[in-house]
Amino acid sequence: MQKHLYVLLSIAMLSLTATDLNKCSVNNKRPQYSFISMPCSGSYQLMRCILLLESSKETTNVQENWPNRVGNTQHLIFNKKNSDFLLKNQTKIIVNIRHPYDRLISYAKVWKDRKKDPRSLSKIAYQLIDKSYGYYFPLEKNSKDLDNYKAINFCEQYDYYMPWIRDPQWLHNTNLLIIRFENLVGPKGGGNLETQVAEIKKIARFLEIPLSEKRLAFIIENLWGNTFSFKKNKKVKQWKNYFTQEHYLKLKETGVDLIVSELGYPINI
Repeated sequence: MQKHLYVLLSIAMLSLTATDLNKCSVNNKRPQYSFISMPCSGSYQLMRCILLLESSKETTNVQENWPNRVGNTQHLIFNKKNSDFLLKNQTKIIVNIRHPYDRLISYAKVWKDRKKDPRSLSKIAYQLIDKSYGYYFPLEKNSKDLDNYKAINFCEQYDYYMPWIRDPQWLHNTNLLIIRFENLVGPKGGGNLETQVAEIKKIARFLEIPLSEKRLAFIIENLWGNTFSFKKNKKVKQWKNYFTQEHYLKLKETGVDLIVSELGYPINI
């Protein structure tokens, strides 16, 4: 069976169904590329990398130049229908992950900007760890019935996404590739060039896209930046500028530290 890849854009948390995915098409053809990413995990950077790998033009504008063979859905949570659909179609997917501590700061930054919250990022981040603050997750797409919405907090979001890398059917599946945001950002984002090059090449191999040295150099030069949540928080490990001991204690109490460890990041550094 032909392998299909679906691109899952990081725009809003929607409870997509297998039916929604099945309708995702361009010119009546199923799209070929995909990634799954939680909000504030650097989805745009991965989208930008895919665009630069795919496009024959010297372009960096994701919205205006997104390749036609790439579908446009939104965050895909894990459930049996979604998983079975992707497995049935032998879908190759990229799961984009980011250190939960930095995710929390980015999440707080988005909250502060959108809600015009006058409090410091440190205070907002502390409250968002286990408070929903009116952030609701639609259990049914586009539902207008409030009974179909669930208030979730930062910690609970992981319940909807971690199964993509926990479920036995995906855990050792060669159609799944895990990419780290920290590896992809390079020196401009607080990482290093060697790791960035390796990550870009890994994505290119997985998607079976030829990568010349010229194209690689162009990607490295143009990959970083221009994201909403990173206009001010432009480096990795930004949490160190905002966390207090209380933040670490609260994260430990709520179980986020277990997620940090499971994702392969050191705890409380």
